[in-house]
This record gives sequence, structure tokens and C-alpha cells, in this order.
Amino acid sequence: MGRFTRRLRLLVGFSQADLALRAGVSQAAISRLEAGHTRNTPMRVNMLIHLAMRDALGRLPPGLLSAELCRLMQVRANGTPHDEPLAEAIALYSRLEPARRGSALVRLRTVRDALVGAEADAGARVDGRVRRSAAGREAARRMPDRAELDAWIHRLGRTVRDLRLMAGLSQERFARRAGVSQTALSRYEHRGAATPMIVVMKVNAALRREIGRGRLPSTTEETRRLMALELRGVPASEDAFKAFHVTGTSDLETFTRLYWDVPPRQRPRFVEVVRSLVDLTLDSEQTPLARTPRRASSRRRAR
Repeated sequence: MGRFTRRLRLLVGFSQADLALRAGVSQAAISRLEAGHTRNTPMRVNMLIHLAMRDALGRLPPGLLSAELCRLMQVRANGTPHDEPLAEAIALYSRLEPARRGSALVRLRTVRDALVGAEADAGARVDGRVRRSAAGREAARRMPDRAELDAWIHRLGRTVRDLRLMAGLSQERFARRAGVSQTALSRYEHRGAATPMIVVMKVNAALRREIGRGRLPSTTEETRRLMALELRGVPASEDAFKAFHVTGTSDLETFTRLYWDVPPRQRPRFVEVVRSLVDLTLDSEQTPLARTPRRASSRRRAR
């Protein structure tokens, strides 16, 4: 899950500091999550990162994200304007036939490296960081209030308790079925914000098993919400996360990350290079090279 978070962060063009600013958490928390230390990530931190990432994904050009990712992250347009040069670059690149895109990406990597090298003005980089920080603070203001989020997490814990009692299970017995300690379950039910995500995932999975066994009705709002997690297509393993398509095709993910690698001042030049590359490629496909006619007279003289 940590590597998947990093993939999404790079897809939206954020540094760890950018994402931390938008989520209202420390950069160290982002770094730990991406390094794979997700088991002990508090639920509040995980939710803040998820909400910030969902907001950023909603700013990407329409049609870029895969339907699976939109369902998994519950992405929806948030009303903020998307990056117009990125949308133009994607539209140009998408005109290429799939068989041509691999060689185009090789050339565009070279272009990316050249444009990064050309950006030698340190002042421009500082200005770019200032603009990103201002955008980050604006995005952070759209995040839910921390107290409101904690109240929602607390209600979730109480819902878990109500469902457990509805199933006729004690804390000790249900904790054993979920594979967590009774202390961890009690903390989740009463003080959910600091609960590690691994505990949340195990408890929710155990509740879904109880619904499947008929111990809990599948018609209440709470149980429908739990079962909806399965319908959202959450990958079940690290390999499944690796194979998960975040864009329509894997090359679009690579292309988008190349675009964000280019310094902001150089991105219009990058778009123009993409335009020229696409036009040249399409022209070469439409006007194949004429074969040079053989010189029969030369062969006769040689005889």
C-alpha cells in the first residue's frame, strides 16, 4: 500500500512535502507510509492522506484515471481547474498508436532531462516552491476540520461495537476471530483516531465474514457500507497493488509523471516538443518512403 501511495503522489505531481502540507500531517508520516510502515499508521493520519490524495486526483484532466482507481478512491471532480498544459499534452500523446508510444517515451525522457538541465535559475525554482506552497495551503483549507474527522472516526468505532453486540460476540471472542488483541479492539471502539490501520482492516474484514455467515443482517446502512469496500475493488495483496492500473493504460501513467518532472517554466516547451513529435510520427505513417527504383541499365553494363 505504501508503494501504491507513492505511485499516486507522483501521478499528481506532488513531492512528499506537498502531500504532507495538503493533508496536514508531517512529511515523516508520508515517508514512513511510502516505505511500507503502514501497519502502525494511525487511522486519522491515513484518512487525512487519503482525503488529500482524492482531492488531488479530482484535479487531473478528465479521462486520465482508470475506472478502477476512480471506484477505489471514490474520485470525483472537485470544481477546481485542472492543469491545461497537461490536458493538452495528454490529448496530443493519445493520438499516437500504442505500438509507437514506447519509442516516443524514450525520446521524451531525453527531452525531460534536457529541460531539467536547462532550468538553472535557482530563483525560478524558489518561486515555484512558493506557488506550490500557496496551492497546498489552499487545498488544506478544503480538508475536513480535524475535530469533525475525529468525530466521524469515533462514530465508526461505536458502529463496530454495535455490530459486534448485534452478532452476540464479546470483545475477547471477536478480537480472537479478527486476529487482534482485545486491548486493540477496545481502543478502536472507544478511541478510534489513534487505532493502527492494520487493526481497522482486520476488524472490518472480520465483520464482513460475520455478515457472510448470516450473523449480521446485510440490509442495514452500516453493513452495506462495510460490504461496499469489497465492491470498490481494494487490492488484496502487494502484487495486486503493483498490477493495479491507475490510468487507462500504463504508458499514460509514465507520460504524466514525465510531465510533472519537467520544471513548471519549461512545461510549455515540453508540450510543444510532444506536439512536434506526434506530428512527425503521424506524417511518417501517412507518407511512407518511396522505394528507389532499381537501375536496370547499370546492371546490364556490369554484365
